[in-house]
Amino acid sequence: MLDDGGLNKREIGKLKEIINERVLNKKYILFTAKPYRPYLDFFISAGIRSILSKKDEIEIIREGIIKVHNGQKFWDDEISELYINQTDEIEAKGS
Repeated sequence: MLDDGGLNKREIGKLKEIINERVLNKKYILFTAKPYRPYLDFFISAGIRSILSKKDEIEIIREGIIKVHNGQKFWDDEISELYINQTDEIEAKGS
């Protein structure tokens, strides 16, 4: 589990390097207070299995941990909505 809270740019860069190593059998979950696409896109492309908001209820966090442990991906509703809205916007522009 990774918590990006309180990290400066250099520390976030180091965190990204760790994720990019893609060590076998590692299943990363990111806890973030920064739910916006430009920031999260890297983590998703680097192999993060789950992104959870720090505002999530314990039941959502538990569900995410169980799904990731079982080899699935899990995005909370806030993160999922962010990407759905972005996809809809891109499709609407025809790009």
